[in-house]
Amino acid sequence: MYFPGTLNALRGAAAGVLLFATALPVSAAFPEKAITFIVPFGAGGGFDRSARALAPHLEKHLGVAIAIRNKPGAGGRKGSILLYKSKADGYTIGWVQYVAFLNDMHLFGKKTPIDVSKFEVIQQANRSSHYLYVGKKSPFTSVAALKKASRPVKFTATGVGSSSWIEALAFASAAGFKVDFITGYKSLTVAALAVAKGDGEGGIGSSNHFRGIADEIKPLVWLGSSRTAKHPNVPTAKEIGYPKLAALGSPRVVVAPPGTPKSALAVLRAAMKKATAEPKYLAFAKKSSLSIDPLGPDGVRKSLNVLAGIFSSMKGILKK
Repeated sequence: MYFPGTLNALRGAAAGVLLFATALPVSAAFPEKAITFIVPFGAGGGFDRSARALAPHLEKHLGVAIAIRNKPGAGGRKGSILLYKSKADGYTIGWVQYVAFLNDMHLFGKKTPIDVSKFEVIQQANRSSHYLYVGKKSPFTSVAALKKASRPVKFTATGVGSSSWIEALAFASAAGFKVDFITGYKSLTVAALAVAKGDGEGGIGSSNHFRGIADEIKPLVWLGSSRTAKHPNVPTAKEIGYPKLAALGSPRVVVAPPGTPKSALAVLRAAMKKATAEPKYLAFAKKSSLSIDPLGPDGVRKSLNVLAGIFSSMKGILKK
């Protein structure tokens, strides 16, 4: 039996469905092209080495190339801002230098050009922690001696607000001694050399920073969560009574620009989880004295809140 009205209605409905379908964007599988990884520091530094160690494993699990792009400047701020303002399509990811922005906000009370809390966290890849060390020529050869110092202890640092400056100030505040800073060193390696020569009495850095002058440096405290294989006899800050200081250091968190699609984030997070569990990557981290703490978005936020609290508690010291 033939119902012309019904057939026409069906034809109209089919045409409508076809028109609606063609109006929708075609969702291709992600990713289908190379992904840019922004490093907010120059080539050869800790952030750069970590990115290049991670990249081949991300390539393996994503199936596309990872192109490292170094964008140094302003203590990691310049590259972080570039990443924040990049197209939010999943094809630009990278490190954000959270420490610099938290320092600006919570220690110096500055208004920052971007809201770092809006970055889409993929995963923390590793955390760089440091030793608080003294030189063999320093009269302060233990934490107890630092606490008994009758005058400010001279620490080397790359600059005001740098990681070496912040961590030395935070430890001095917690332990109850005063510090004076000699700043302007181009790197933590150069700052360590100054301590070895006796220009400064103490400093902050990893074993890589004083690798060539290890006989002239004495690590006193590891500002990390557990002791290191390279200096197993050096206690952690937690062990000597300062557990919050384990939050210091440089959390290396892979992020994407605000507004990156959830579907792309899910793929990136799955690949990151696998990449950071690769044996070669874990071997790199161990060799570099990096802490592997694969925090997701919630864990990263909690960790950064602890760090922000440390900076806020240091405001009174600056006024003095």
